[in-house]
Amino acid sequence: MNLAAVAQCATIQRSFNYNSSLADNAEARGGGPRILPILVHVHYSETTFPIPPAQIVGAIDFCNAELRAQNESITDVHPLFSPLIGDFNVELRLAKRDENGNCISGILYHPYSDMDMGSQIALRSQNSTRYLNIHVIPATNSWGTLPSSVLADDPMDVILFSTADAQYSWSALSHEVGHYLGLYHTFGFTNTSGVACGDDYIADTPVTKGSVVNTCNQNLSECSEGILENADNHMDYSNCRKMFTQGQAQKINAVLSDEQLNRYTQWQGSNLSLTGVYEEPECDLDIDFWHRTFADCDSTRKEFFAMAEGQLPDFTEWQFPGGSPAISNAQRVNTFYHEEGEYTARLVMCYGNDCDTAYHTFTIGINDALSNGLPLMQVEHYTEDFENNFSLPTENMFAVEDGTTTWQLCDFAGYDSEHCIYVPAEVLAANDTCDLVLGNFDMSALNDPTFSFKVATSMYTFSYWSILELRFRDLCSSAFMGDVWGVWQLNEMNNGNSSVSFTPTEDGQWMQLSVTRPEWSFAHNAEFVLRLRKFPSSAMHTPEAFFLDDINIASADALGITSKDMAERSVQVYPNPADDFTTIRLNGMDETYMMRITDMTGRLMMEEKSNRNTLGINTHDWPSGVYVISISVLQGTINKKLVVR
Repeated sequence: MNLAAVAQCATIQRSFNYNSSLADNAEARGGGPRILPILVHVHYSETTFPIPPAQIVGAIDFCNAELRAQNESITDVHPLFSPLIGDFNVELRLAKRDENGNCISGILYHPYSDMDMGSQIALRSQNSTRYLNIHVIPATNSWGTLPSSVLADDPMDVILFSTADAQYSWSALSHEVGHYLGLYHTFGFTNTSGVACGDDYIADTPVTKGSVVNTCNQNLSECSEGILENADNHMDYSNCRKMFTQGQAQKINAVLSDEQLNRYTQWQGSNLSLTGVYEEPECDLDIDFWHRTFADCDSTRKEFFAMAEGQLPDFTEWQFPGGSPAISNAQRVNTFYHEEGEYTARLVMCYGNDCDTAYHTFTIGINDALSNGLPLMQVEHYTEDFENNFSLPTENMFAVEDGTTTWQLCDFAGYDSEHCIYVPAEVLAANDTCDLVLGNFDMSALNDPTFSFKVATSMYTFSYWSILELRFRDLCSSAFMGDVWGVWQLNEMNNGNSSVSFTPTEDGQWMQLSVTRPEWSFAHNAEFVLRLRKFPSSAMHTPEAFFLDDINIASADALGITSKDMAERSVQVYPNPADDFTTIRLNGMDETYMMRITDMTGRLMMEEKSNRNTLGINTHDWPSGVYVISISVLQGTINKKLVVR
């Protein structure tokens, strides 16, 4: 699913009982749009940033324009469908009163400390018979609930607007409002497009499989010979959505006119008065800000996000003494610090003459490219077989000494050799961690960097459990923070060995393990840690020793990691670098595959299961940077880099 250009969504079904013959009765209302009072709940945590109020207001304005067919892109609708363009005659408007009558701006910020989003939504939603509750959270998809036939306050009758969509794909909100007002996807009541022809039961939307996520084919015609399908429709999954039809407008007007639905009660005059949508703001402005740190070796970048409740600010000013830039008027801003020390950031926001100020003080550290004590080494093919009078530490490797048994030279066993390193067997009363640190490596010369090694160990009835982890970080970047990139449990590493007091005596007792990650080639000061995690064992049970040999760091093809089947396939990405659009062509791929595109922080930009040989990717709204395309089938994964300018 694509979280940046056009988010795939999910619909949550309640029960249905539409009366499509109900009149719009716009004339009785004076001809103006139906106003739906909304509350936007922005959820954030220590690791999840809040969307600033200006972006929320921008998304609402953008959505309102699309609901009224007033978006700029409406002129680009395919000529066959332009006569069918529909106006929903609906407007989302921020409520100015909460359910207790308190003055609000309509945007509410909610800190949380866990990822139980279901309880967060239910806890923070306000009366769904009075408000459309929109929750902005760090979800994979945006989604919207379809209308219920029972008039009741349901805290899960909401729209979920993912943080990524709130930044990069405001049109996703229009799509979810369509669901909230009763529309299926154009390809039917399913969340999977491009597979089977489906119908949304709207007369002027052709039967379609729907666009494959993040593609735009305005000549799509796969379900009925000679019938063009509407990739421009907001309820499709294309990346060129820009219109609703008149039939869809009639459908949502029937939903809004159904007195048994929450949607009906929301736009009634009495509720508009209670929710204060016509009121001028009168409550006090209350602001704060959230920030996160990206340390490097030349400087440290701080990213700041403004938050405001009570009023929608019309003035913003940051001051960052010692930072660059030192002043900004954006509600989301990056500044760089080149010296270590303590700094204070100041934010002033105003609505008219009502101003509020927030301060945060923090400590800045600058990463040290040599912080692990190992010199930088350019990697083309690093290898260590622990022969030739090897001893720890070496120029590029050391074992962490923590007062417990750790990695050491083994002179009585090895893979096709006399030596390796190992952690001897021992009875443990408490958890123990054995770390082997490798590198300060410049990985930029590698294609599909691979860390490969051999292990030998045993597992038997009374052996205690151990886990091996491969951790990776860049000493000069916050993109790689020492997370686990590979993990193997004892049962995955023993290769059938099951003897007590095991020592490998033949090559068949060893197993090769490897991890290939194209992202690693962006690390210029890479550090690997092989961490053996051991757990307490009874003195009656003999734990296993753990043997390690033949470490290699090189390109995947140099190590023969890529299988023959995968090598026969090829992936072309063009243009690359890309500006607004790129094409991915897969040759020799005659089976279903999974494609994932991630940025350098690991954030998923797009995920799609497909069997198509050519895919178009809209990158117009993606931030400039480097992305990793991973194509996975049963035999393995092909990785490609994509640069977006």
